[in-house]
Amino acid sequence: MNNLNQKEEVKNLSRAIYHNYCKGDFSLWFSLLHPNSIWIGQGEPILIGGEKIKDFFNNYPASVVLEVINETFFTTALSKDNYIVTGNVLIGTDKYSPVATVLMTFVFRYISNEPKLMYQHLSYDYVAKELTSNNESTNLLTRLLIRQTFLMKEAVPPVAVKIGQQIYYIPSASIIYLQSNRHKTIIYCVDKELECSMLLPDIMPMLPDNFYFVRRGCVINTMYVTSIRRCEVELIFGTTIQIPVPSYTKVKKDINALVMRKV
Repeated sequence: MNNLNQKEEVKNLSRAIYHNYCKGDFSLWFSLLHPNSIWIGQGEPILIGGEKIKDFFNNYPASVVLEVINETFFTTALSKDNYIVTGNVLIGTDKYSPVATVLMTFVFRYISNEPKLMYQHLSYDYVAKELTSNNESTNLLTRLLIRQTFLMKEAVPPVAVKIGQQIYYIPSASIIYLQSNRHKTIIYCVDKELECSMLLPDIMPMLPDNFYFVRRGCVINTMYVTSIRRCEVELIFGTTIQIPVPSYTKVKKDINALVMRKV
């Protein structure tokens, strides 16, 4: 295969890999990985080795199916059998709801006339969306695509809460915080608010250890902490939770330990 054909092939492969990736299908990508391949993703660990990349993404939490709205790919020959493909892809929940621009780089090497992926890098530039007055996102995927925040080593069982006659199964990673009084608990998620008659002592055993009682009747998901200041912790989307003055020093220390611990 001549260089022009190779350039076109790796560009088409890169496009196909990412289209399949958006649908949760990694099979083509995995088939092209070199044993020494390197993966660098925004908010994700650097992975060295084709098997490590496969292991990581085989255990990846189920994600939302995305649609490619617009895309541009370019190929540059680094040498006779080595090529770099750069992509600029706009993705969304549908053709009319953009969520993020994805910047990607793939490096291919032809070995025995077969293309192998040596290096991959993806980063995201999320589309800014203002929240409406009722504290719901104008675009569900703007929130759900905080993918690197959702990353966990292992799948965690959902939180099962009864609301009316229905049982809702809520992924713990989608919960920002919970607030309870004597009669009910409001669960604030990235995409909705749910009110149930269960109280925090009944819900807490179902939550992983990154959830923390910041004060009586209020539990936060420390994955979503963006800052902590005098008697106040701030979560994503500008949500602020008051911290009682007497317990502020301890709460601050505990939250910092949970935020900064290694996954």
